Amino acid sequence: MRGLGQQDVCVNLVENLLLQLRLPGEHKFIKQTPYQIDVLKALAEKIRQDCSREWNFAREAGKMFISERHFRTLFTQVNYLPPQHFLLRVRLEQAAKLLVNTKESVSEIAGKCGFRDYFYFSRLFKKYYLLSPRQYRKEFGPFS
Repeated sequence: MRGLGQQDVCVNLVENLLLQLRLPGEHKFIKQTPYQIDVLKALAEKIRQDCSREWNFAREAGKMFISERHFRTLFTQVNYLPPQHFLLRVRLEQAAKLLVNTKESVSEIAGKCGFRDYFYFSRLFKKYYLLSPRQYRKEFGPFS
């Protein structure tokens, strides 16, 4: 979320809360074209392959000739998470794999997974896995 203004972060959080509160059948989904579905699935795969890259979703929306808001809606429908959250989840999952399968330091792993701030990474990791990165490694890794 680096580079986003405070207002952008708040708007993203509110939109995600509203998505979670929506009752099934209450909201008609926007119909995607097969082309859009393929592009968004391919983008999700690119994110999985290179999660440490600095992703610019405004640029990705521009490539599809749609607004950022519409891009976020379509991405969420196809991949079940908004793009920023999807990216964070992929980065955290990659970090968890590296914690268990390597002897690299936690700060090296954070950097490899695209997190520039070790403390931000550690806080997010603990929120997602309910364990700090070091505790996670100790619990699940053979390299404790």
